[in-house]
Amino acid sequence: WWWIESPSFKKDLFIAVGKHVSLILRPSHLSLVPWQCILAPIPFATSFASCEDEVWEELKIFKSSLRDIFSDKGQGVLFLETVLPGKAGCWQAQMDVVPVPKWATQSAHAYVKSSLSEQSPDWGTHSKLFSTKTKGLRHTVPKNFPYFNLEWDTDGLVQVIESDSFPKDFGLDTIAGMIGVDPVSFNKFGKREAPDKDRAVAREFGILWRQHGCEKH
Repeated sequence: WWWIESPSFKKDLFIAVGKHVSLILRPSHLSLVPWQCILAPIPFATSFASCEDEVWEELKIFKSSLRDIFSDKGQGVLFLETVLPGKAGCWQAQMDVVPVPKWATQSAHAYVKSSLSEQSPDWGTHSKLFSTKTKGLRHTVPKNFPYFNLEWDTDGLVQVIESDSFPKDFGLDTIAGMIGVDPVSFNKFGKREAPDKDRAVAREFGILWRQHGCEKH
């Protein structure tokens, strides 16, 4: 539903599109916080790390614009991507964009690192976390490897996923615990609660995007 080329794409959640990347609102019943959204490449790709240079460059522009928008609202923003084993060829990449209190952008590294360390025996995850600050994601994780990536401000971390048991909602559930909200899993199988409200938020977000001049980048 988040891929603009999919027959099931939810047009009413559309916010903005560039030449290579689109921005889509997450439905409220699948979100931790208001204004949570998704970045997705327009060409088919199973991860952002595997995307071509032009996609990656536009992604950086979109993320910079989103940081500016949420900063003006007094918030920070976290970017999360989970690429699971066995999804090659059948799963379109998506990156969650989660607006959070500014303090959370500084606490996310330690919080996620602790959660990964606690669960690693159960999931068989690689013991080492890699910073993406210097090399960036594409030059840190091997191409076509499954991974979990978290980015905040100008830094980030990546964990190679080695087990099929790694939960796809790990990142969002961990952030939910950090900021004190219910995890998405509490309502993920429920009906979409407020489609009219979601449409209104998507329109408002699109207006704000244009007001910031983001479509000109």
